[in-house]
Amino acid sequence: RELLEAADRFGCKKLKLYVEAEIVKDCITTENAASWIVFADSHSCGYLKEAAIEVFDTDPQAVMESTSWILVKESNKLLLELMEILADRGGNMRRTGWPWKRSSPNQDDEEEFNYDSDDYDTLKVSGLRKLVEKRCRGNEGALDGTREMLLKRLMRDNDSK
Repeated sequence: RELLEAADRFGCKKLKLYVEAEIVKDCITTENAASWIVFADSHSCGYLKEAAIEVFDTDPQAVMESTSWILVKESNKLLLELMEILADRGGNMRRTGWPWKRSSPNQDDEEEFNYDSDDYDTLKVSGLRKLVEKRCRGNEGALDGTREMLLKRLMRDNDSK
């Protein structure tokens, strides 16, 4: 966590992306998912936030019973996001903000997704990063940030063409 904070503070984009990916791979549990959601939201770590929310979506009761849940309860914005995910579990709501809830082809399967299309709402943060990397070559800083920031970069790229 401290290394990710330092990388974010000092603008070390490559290090930040690497540490974020390692945390996603090895560190998120139902006991700490809530604290990672808050941390990722405050440090613009879109991939980390998405992964921690997926843990919440898998077992919301365990995450809400964790000691770190109090951190989420302090943020109305985050509570609203998580409530929308819970509401989606029981119905046919389709949120553009959380693509894994959409009834679309497998977003992680590069063979099935046309990265040249403009249907960005079906992509997870990892897919958005792949697309930004493809379109914004030479600008490694473009890969950092929240889902919304990545979408804005793609829209700007489309407008400049």
